[in-house]
Amino acid sequence: MSRALTIGNLAPNDGFSERLNASFASANDPRIAFAGAVNGLGAGSSNTSSMTVGLNTAAAGGVNGAVIVNFASDGTGTSGLGLTTLPSQSVGVSGTIEATGSVFRLASASPATPNPVNFGNVRVGAAATQALTIGNAAANDGFSEKLNALIGAATAGITAAGSFNLLGPQSTNNASLVVGIDTATAGARNGTATISLASDGSGTSGLGITPLTPQTVAVNGAVYRVANPTLLPSALTLAARVGDAAPAATLAVTNTSPDIFTERLNASCGAVGAGFTGAGSIVGLTAGTSSSALTVSLNTASAGSFSGNAGVAFVSSGVGTTGAADLALPGQSVALTGHVYTPAAAQLNAAVVDFGVVHRGDAVAERAVSVTNSAPVSAANDTLRASLGAAPPGFTSGGTLAGLAAGATDATSLRIGLNTAAAGTFAGSATATFASHDNELADLALGSPTIALKGQVNNFAEAALTKSGAGTLTHSGNTYTLDFGTLMLGAGDQGASLSVRNNAIGPADLLSGAFDLSGATSAFTLSGFDSFANLVAGSTFDGLGVRFDDDAQGTFLATVVLHASGSNASGYAGAIGDTFLVLRGDVAVAAVPEPETYALMLAGLLFLARVAQRRRQRSCDAC
Repeated sequence: MSRALTIGNLAPNDGFSERLNASFASANDPRIAFAGAVNGLGAGSSNTSSMTVGLNTAAAGGVNGAVIVNFASDGTGTSGLGLTTLPSQSVGVSGTIEATGSVFRLASASPATPNPVNFGNVRVGAAATQALTIGNAAANDGFSEKLNALIGAATAGITAAGSFNLLGPQSTNNASLVVGIDTATAGARNGTATISLASDGSGTSGLGITPLTPQTVAVNGAVYRVANPTLLPSALTLAARVGDAAPAATLAVTNTSPDIFTERLNASCGAVGAGFTGAGSIVGLTAGTSSSALTVSLNTASAGSFSGNAGVAFVSSGVGTTGAADLALPGQSVALTGHVYTPAAAQLNAAVVDFGVVHRGDAVAERAVSVTNSAPVSAANDTLRASLGAAPPGFTSGGTLAGLAAGATDATSLRIGLNTAAAGTFAGSATATFASHDNELADLALGSPTIALKGQVNNFAEAALTKSGAGTLTHSGNTYTLDFGTLMLGAGDQGASLSVRNNAIGPADLLSGAFDLSGATSAFTLSGFDSFANLVAGSTFDGLGVRFDDDAQGTFLATVVLHASGSNASGYAGAIGDTFLVLRGDVAVAAVPEPETYALMLAGLLFLARVAQRRRQRSCDAC
């Protein structure tokens, strides 16, 4: 007795499948008979008659064995690639050699499809499963067992589940066996799952379960986490002055990731607090890289303090990785603080500091330089800083102005002094340096105007007497003595001319004076002792005449007092102390002559009479 085997070429009939050859190899029981072969069986075709298996019925008995069928893929007429050996199959043969009997073939599992299973790139948490299709390729002629299948033994990162039993010949199961990848964490997935197969004789041969060759399914894919944005800094402070170019700061965005299995990051500025402007966007930031394309700037149109937040929107993009649709991520924000200051405006309230005329050695009070911060008072103002540079010779400078508020005036901090150690006329300038200051920005230079400095330090006027003519003029301190010495009675008058000199070294006060002649005597005739005014240093008041009369014997003294004062253009006028002029002279009588000289004495008396007459004549002329 014999049965024909059904041989099928299960390859798709799409013009790109080779043909199938089949032939018997051997049987493990000599009572199993086989014959025939199949050559060039086209894709999608079956041969149900060319190959037969039977039992040798020469002797009775039970037969339970198998015959091996070899397969080969034949490229003749298709690919032209020759013969390719395919896996052999064992055809079970059993029966009882009696008058009658049945022989059942084992179930035949078709290759599971798809295999390999490639999930590509998916996001963490996404569903990634695939049902396998597998069939019982045994002939449906009533003599084929049914097929059982169980999937499991998956490698790490691969999931596998499901089973089916008693799949009939020529039937297919495309739902029970499922493979997948674990998407709980990011990373590459490469592995296998094993399908255990068995031929089940339940309901057919009744011969129990026969294990079949298992199949291995390759599974691969990659799991990507969504983009992970980090935004820095968490807080940002900007400062400027009104009208400045808007200060800006960058926001650093990083797609934080431990590896490449991270989607790309898109970012854009969202809502920004009043007074600030946000700009920029980021597209396709790859794992582990940073960008500073987002900026925040402060509006400097008006003064004030500003606060708020700069929001940043984030999107996880599957472009270039998972291919998944954009996924909005939670936004983040940066706390913003801004200050816009109105700059200080320096106003120097006097361009000249004039000390006028003072005296050498005077304690002269310093003069303050008045400064105003003329900037309008606003919501946020700089303060004014100021300092004075070095003063020219004759002057001193000092002081600093630390922080003058808008609209305020300072008339104490910056000071100019005059050095009165030496007389002189002093002039020059000092430079004031101004800056606009706040605690956040570098000082803004506001210019360096100059202040003209003037001052004159005078010596006090100093009265001194000089002489020409007769007599000797000496002095001690402010007392001058004009001594005519000793004259002989009738020898003739002695005269001298005096001058009052402003003996001070310039610059000096002007010298003025008036004479007190109440101490004069008739022995001295004075002329020209009038008051005088405004003698400059080194000049004289001349024409003071003193004549000592020799009309009477004796010692004669007289005192003239000069009441002097000094003055200058500043309005100063003050006494400088009296100067005393002491006039002194002696008139002596000649010794009495011997008798023989009487003639000479007579001649002398006649001479004296003539002198007295002349004096009386001069006195009359003066009247």
